[in-house]
Amino acid sequence: MSKPWNQPELETYFREVIDGVMPKNAEGAKAVQFVTCFIEGTLAAVRETAGIEAVKKNVEKKNEEDLSHGDISAVISFTSSKFKGCLIVSFEKDCFLSIANKMSDEEFSDLSPSASNAAGILSEQILERAKPDLSALGFQLENSVTSIFIGEGHQVKHLLKGSRMAIEFTTDAGTFCIETILSPK
Repeated sequence: MSKPWNQPELETYFREVIDGVMPKNAEGAKAVQFVTCFIEGTLAAVRETAGIEAVKKNVEKKNEEDLSHGDISAVISFTSSKFKGCLIVSFEKDCFLSIANKMSDEEFSDLSPSASNAAGILSEQILERAKPDLSALGFQLENSVTSIFIGEGHQVKHLLKGSRMAIEFTTDAGTFCIETILSPK
């Protein structure tokens, strides 16, 4: 989707992505609010835990066969009574190390198993910040499981089939991306 976005175009775009998950009578604005929960949760978590301002760079609909990629990624699978979903947060190495070092007393100089804890914590904080707004929209998340993948240039193949949105963010230290994947139950 190209920028600048206009509101009707953005609502139509999100409605296409979330079709089948949102109630059929949902307004376009509700679909936008659903994805916005994750965008705002990400911005708040990075700002509050690391003192880093992230800026939305790009939003795109992804195909089911597209792989996620990064240097360190956290994958959170979650369920609700209406859908199964997944939140993936993938970082470039330098961006992640900058965030991890600012949110921890520990000094990380490379991607390591101990650095994976920081990725899991940040991802859980994004999800926790999105939950109240998701609940207000009528989506109660029930269970979640987090997995961390480390390795420069790795790819994550998605086991969950469904609508996917990717939102790229930029910081002074580099970029990271979140993806939401939803599938009706």
